[in-house]
Formats: sequence, C-alpha cells, structure tokens
Amino acid sequence: MRYIDDGRPVAPTVVAAEMPPAILRDYAELPEGTELGLERVVATTMTVNVASRRVLERAGLSLVRTFYAQCPTYITGAEHGDVVYEIAGQDWRSGYQPSSRSRSSPMPK
Repeated sequence: MRYIDDGRPVAPTVVAAEMPPAILRDYAELPEGTELGLERVVATTMTVNVASRRVLERAGLSLVRTFYAQCPTYITGAEHGDVVYEIAGQDWRSGYQPSSRSRSSPMPK
C-alpha cells in the first residue's frame, strides 16, 4: 500500500492509474498566464521495473534513453540499467491526454 498526504492507505494500482495523470492535468489546467518555467517533466526508473514503466507511459511520458550508473550496493536488475522518460511542457499544456497504450520500446521479460 502507498500513502498519500492525509495518511489514508491507497492501493498501488490506484496510485499508478490516477496520480501521474492527475499531476500532469493540474499543470495543464493552471490559469492562463501562469508560468512555472518548466520545459519538461522527467522521470527515471529501473529498466526491469515494468510496472513503473507502464505507469509513466500511461501518463503520457515517452522513453528517452537507457543509462547505467554505479550503485554502492547491488540491486537485483541493476545490470540492465535505468531508463529516462519525459513529456515536453508544450505537450502537457496543449490538451494533455494520457496514453492508454504503451508507446515505447519493449519491456524486458
């Protein structure tokens, strides 16, 4: 379970389905003339974390690259690297619509 600001438990499936789109929608619905100075929203996760990758894709972010970083302690799957996803500010401001399907490269098995 995940917890949100008021401490209520929220199932991971709800967090995945509702939180990223809600955050981006809030940015898109700011009053005219509000400028946050943001050019893009960027998120990272491990390549093998298929569930997180799907959440990012459904929220409208696209795969940008894979990178490999040294970690002080081994984490299972680290040998596959991490991935970076992003959505440009102009995309979420101009009628943001979350994706209902995957748009990036295949996930590892």
